[in-house]
Amino acid sequence: MSITTLRRLASRHGCRLHVVASASKLFPEYGPIYLTDATTGGVIAKGLEYSEVDQALQGLRGDH
Repeated sequence: MSITTLRRLASRHGCRLHVVASASKLFPEYGPIYLTDATTGGVIAKGLEYSEVDQALQGLRGDH
C-alpha cells in the first residue's frame, strides 16, 4: 500500500499516521512509522513498519 492509502486508512480509524526520517532524533523512539489519536494527539502505536500499519489499525477496531 502507498503511504497515502495508509494515511487514509488511519484517518478512517480516527488516527494520524506519521513517518519519521531515519536521520531524525525521534527515529530511535518512534521508529519509521507511528500512529497518534487524531483528537488527543496521544501515541497509539510506534516502531511500525509499512507492512504492520494495517494490522495495528485492525487491532484498534472497537478499542478506538
